[in-house]
Amino acid sequence: MEVIRKNHNDAKRNLIQSVSKEGEHILDVGCGFGGDLQKWHKCGVNINMCDPEPSALEEARSRAKNMHMRVNFYEGDIHNCPNRAFNIVCFNFSLHYIFASKGLFFSSIREIKKRVKPGGLLIGIIPDSEKIIFKTPLIDETGNFFKLKDHGNGGFGEKLFVNLVDTPYYADGPKSEPVAFKDLLVTHLEELGFSLQLWEGLTGNPISELYSKFIFVYKR
Repeated sequence: MEVIRKNHNDAKRNLIQSVSKEGEHILDVGCGFGGDLQKWHKCGVNINMCDPEPSALEEARSRAKNMHMRVNFYEGDIHNCPNRAFNIVCFNFSLHYIFASKGLFFSSIREIKKRVKPGGLLIGIIPDSEKIIFKTPLIDETGNFFKLKDHGNGGFGEKLFVNLVDTPYYADGPKSEPVAFKDLLVTHLEELGFSLQLWEGLTGNPISELYSKFIFVYKR
């Protein structure tokens, strides 16, 4: 698991460093325990973070305090973040949760649009539906697994069962997570004025290869 964790951290670091400029304002949605704090801090940006899980947010606050970092934290998802525009809105391993229902998906992308400046970026890393459909079930020797509940029609609310051993989020066992369909995401973000600039698969091991990094530019 350490190899996978390092691979994912490297992917996030490279993505963040490739788009960030000193002094910019960023919003990290689904920040979890604050694992990307140092990555953002090294870029010299103004950091805003949110997460719906209070215990995760408490740990993120503690990390920021210990690193003497000034960070604005908000409890909740994109709907609970300040209604102002940022240079970068980031969803690292969290955007797929908006696919839990059709209503949540459309309300979330509207809220994302409100929070990205013209010329600003929506970035992140997401489980790639095209890879998941063809490469699951995937089970490795350490107990990590990805299993589709069934092969659906590419809509909302479809379930993927995931377990990643020795990680805080999966500490109490496997989780049922929504499947994020690339075509739906790209199509409806384009309708709101976003343009896809990058969709690139991660490499390094079979687990990482189920994920892709993305960059959208808001053109309006």
